[in-house]
Amino acid sequence: MMPKDGLDLARLWLGLALTDLRLVVLPHSLNRHLLFPGAVISASTPQTRTAARIFRLVRLVSLAARFPFFFNMSCLRRSLVLRSRLRSMGVSTRLVYGMRRDQGDPTLRAHAWLEAGDLRIDVNKDWFQSFTSPARVGL
Repeated sequence: MMPKDGLDLARLWLGLALTDLRLVVLPHSLNRHLLFPGAVISASTPQTRTAARIFRLVRLVSLAARFPFFFNMSCLRRSLVLRSRLRSMGVSTRLVYGMRRDQGDPTLRAHAWLEAGDLRIDVNKDWFQSFTSPARVGL
């Protein structure tokens, strides 16, 4: 791991912890803009160099989430932190919610990931493929 990776890892873990605290402690009215920020903004697919930086951040977010302590490091929280970091790099993304119900199981499962143009950015290694995506939320 590069020295810059260690600093980014620490920042991403702190972002995950703060995002969890925010979602748990603050009322929905104060988190609504975070989860449903408005109209979908179309984004072009990132260039190869930017895509490499994106996947480096995905790897670091996933690594940071391995140490949750008492925080919830769900796919939603990881996607929100990643979206914030990508926004600071100038990359427009959409937050996408997907749902599925497994046969014989009444439980409705949900998953969150990001899209930047045609690029799907999933912190859970392509789980999005098994979910229907009824909701896309812009930046």
